[in-house]
Amino acid sequence: MRKFKVMELGLSSARANHHLASELRFRGQWLHRAGFHPGATVSLTNPEAGVLQLRVINAAQLTAKDFTTAIESFARIGL
Repeated sequence: MRKFKVMELGLSSARANHHLASELRFRGQWLHRAGFHPGATVSLTNPEAGVLQLRVINAAQLTAKDFTTAIESFARIGL
């Protein structure tokens, strides 16, 4: 389990009104280990108050560099 603090985010509109909102920010290698890879598309649902669900809906696309790095790793171990 991980704990995060909900931060306050101030939003300014064109009319110079100040609106307050909440902000959560997730960072770290744990996201990668949990299956949330850079470039993936994620959906967020709010089935009830106090509950957020994140799901990967489209996996990240490999770049040519990612592919080359993976092939080099296999070559180093003789595969």
